Formats: sequence, C-alpha cells, structure tokens
Amino acid sequence: MNHAAHGATLAGALGAAAVLAACTVTRPMPQALSPDEACRAVNERLRAAVPPGQSLAELQARGIRVRTPLRFPPGTLPAADRASGAAVQGLIAADGSVVPGSPKAIRTIGEPQVADAMEAGALSMNFEFDHSAQPTQPIPFTTTFAVCTRS
Repeated sequence: MNHAAHGATLAGALGAAAVLAACTVTRPMPQALSPDEACRAVNERLRAAVPPGQSLAELQARGIRVRTPLRFPPGTLPAADRASGAAVQGLIAADGSVVPGSPKAIRTIGEPQVADAMEAGALSMNFEFDHSAQPTQPIPFTTTFAVCTRS
C-alpha cells in the first residue's frame, strides 16, 4: 500500500471513530414516582431489611409488646424533601428498656438524618413481656420509620 492510500485509510478510520465517539446511546428517562409510590417503595425496602424474628409483629407473637413507642427527641427528625427512612436494630434488656448504645441503623434510604433520629429515638422505647417470654439475655429487635412527602 502506498503512503497516500495508507493516509486515506487512516483518515477514514479516524473519521469513523470520531463519528462513533460523537454518538451517544440515549436511554429513556425513568418515570418519576409519585410521592405515594415513592413512600410505598421506601417502606417495602425497609421491611425487607428487618431480620427474621425481629419485627415488632413477630416479637408480639412471642409475648413481647411495645409499651412505649418510638419517640423522637425534639428537633431531631428532619423534614425530608424526598421519601426517606431507616431500619434500626437494637437490643431489649431484661427490664424492657432498650440497651444504651445498641440502636444502630441497618438500612438508610434518602436523608441520613432520619437514621440518626431513629437511633436516638429508639432509646425511648420500652417493652413488656408475657410471663412466659421473660428474657434471660437481650433480645434483638428492628423497627422502621419512613418520612414521606405529601402528594
């Protein structure tokens, strides 16, 4: 191949590469979820994060009931501009209180401040036991909370 033909072939290949590089594959934009759909999706993802046997419903079936529900300390729960939430795991002590230091977020969706508020709020929870369910060691539990925007 002579130099002129080689140069033309190289120029043609570079031109084709430039055209290909200029092309972009466009994907259709995903449809934005409605606020209700976004909230439902957050709740489903949080429920899926709860380990077996640790949901409040499962504990209740075993004779362990919430006496004092989750309460957030003043000013800790942020207003979210998108659906957010957290699943927090903690330990129930033999006296029904939540073991200090045990609440830890195991799943956070959206605003991370929701998980921080839940970890603090979980310490306000208190549980009561049926006589047959009195624990001899701490019992793990997981609670969830979602903050959703209104439609």
